[in-house]
Amino acid sequence: MNPGPELAFRFDYAPEAFDAGRVGRITGMFRHLLDTAIADPSVALGTIDVVPAADLERGAGATGPVGADVVARVCEFALE
Repeated sequence: MNPGPELAFRFDYAPEAFDAGRVGRITGMFRHLLDTAIADPSVALGTIDVVPAADLERGAGATGPVGADVVARVCEFALE
């Protein structure tokens, strides 16, 4: 993360462990988390679904507050 008037993130990953598609899904989840938090700063981060609603509607990913079970399901979704 680089501080300043805009946020910039770079995702480094081991290509032998993750392909670009998987990293893209994880990046999308992170972006969704940030977009949701910015839209309503009063919402606790732990209550935000990390998987966008469109993905949940098609049966992908996790639901509910972010806990150990959700993190495990998100990892499973990202590694599909």
